[in-house]
Amino acid sequence: MLEAAQRREIELSTLPMGAMLIGYEAQGKGEWEYESTTGLGTFLDPRIGRGSAVTPDTENKYIEVADDGKKLKYKLPKLDIVFVTASYCDREGNLYFTDASCINDQWPTTVACKANNGIVVAIVAGITQKSEQAIAIPTSMVDHIVVHPVNEQVIFFPISDPCRDLLVPGTGTNPNHITNERAAFGRHTWINSALKVTAVRSKADHAVANVAAKLFTENVKRGSVINIGVGLGEELGCTLFKKGLHHEVIQTTEGGAWGGVPIPGAWFGGSIAPARRESGAWMFGQYKEKLDCCILGFLEVDSEGNVNVSNRGEKTRQYIGPGGFADISDCAKTLFFMGAWMAPPGKVQLMKDGKMKIVKQGPVKFVEKVREITFSGMRAVLRGKKVFYVTHVGVFTLTPGDGLVLIAVFPGIDIDKDIMAHVKAKVTVRKDPPPDVIPTVTTIGGKGFELAFHD
Repeated sequence: MLEAAQRREIELSTLPMGAMLIGYEAQGKGEWEYESTTGLGTFLDPRIGRGSAVTPDTENKYIEVADDGKKLKYKLPKLDIVFVTASYCDREGNLYFTDASCINDQWPTTVACKANNGIVVAIVAGITQKSEQAIAIPTSMVDHIVVHPVNEQVIFFPISDPCRDLLVPGTGTNPNHITNERAAFGRHTWINSALKVTAVRSKADHAVANVAAKLFTENVKRGSVINIGVGLGEELGCTLFKKGLHHEVIQTTEGGAWGGVPIPGAWFGGSIAPARRESGAWMFGQYKEKLDCCILGFLEVDSEGNVNVSNRGEKTRQYIGPGGFADISDCAKTLFFMGAWMAPPGKVQLMKDGKMKIVKQGPVKFVEKVREITFSGMRAVLRGKKVFYVTHVGVFTLTPGDGLVLIAVFPGIDIDKDIMAHVKAKVTVRKDPPPDVIPTVTTIGGKGFELAFHD
């Protein structure tokens, strides 16, 4: 699709995931517009960027500024045909999400399509006995059903995969399945590594995760609702798990898993033993009211603290889009952006003594102006949010008066030589107090590295 858009054969538009799912759920109720603060101050805001348009000749068709100027108005395209994935159907045509690791957008898009008199096609893994209490989508909303025995529950794995037992609410009941949380986490991690669907992390990456985890426990309270996105932030989640703190907070995924331990890679969107599974629209609705913290990645950060994750370059084929990032970062009260300090061929290495070393200089990701604003630093400051950027050289925070401020530096990193000499973004280094030097016990993460919530 991106290649076709690059050749100008199709028009390409983009929308934030949360606004899209909630908007489609609203269409199911006969409401054809949805207003939200998501996207304000970013490229989605027509006053700042191109709105929904991606390809050069495409018009912004789906996003307007609301009448009061304090929200954006999303006008989603009406759906004529929807393909939904479910675990099973019964012989009457009712659909079930039993054994599925996440529900995602199946319900919102179904109700939106039927409100437009469209056609719903379901793909299921098998046929089951009817259960009134377990029906997820009634037969009255389904037009066609295809039975496909190896129907995928996430990216690679079918509903019949034995790992599913720990990806649904409750604990495993089949003695042949994994019923231990730690064993399940280990197995999923091993499979992701074998399939090469998750990045191979260096000791330097793990050091960044340790620093971020320490900062997390100092700034986030027990019982907080959190979301961990794709990328280096996943390692923070792994660190919490290894330290036994993963149940001290409520971890969630935009795929609809509430509680449990989110699993990256091939099972992204699902969690080990979640407390409940809901639709993506339900989850984003909860984020509006309850999301305390998010841990996300970045492609670029600029002088105003803006973050770009949606646009990798000038060509259409390099476009990523905002996904759920714009919604999640809009809702969270405390934000951690974790990522590499440099783009390739830049390379860092954690030495045996716990010090960080720049082995090869590369383009620094902290730039004067991001290519596209996916997160507005200025709007975050105005709303009183706590924002941290954790990298291989140190930790930065966003302040109302001084913008980006370096608050902690890795041992072995020279502030003038390794940071200020190469960074294009405006960074403040205060003299009183100066940035903390991160203890080597934290960077190495071995014996003596402890984590505990401070509340």
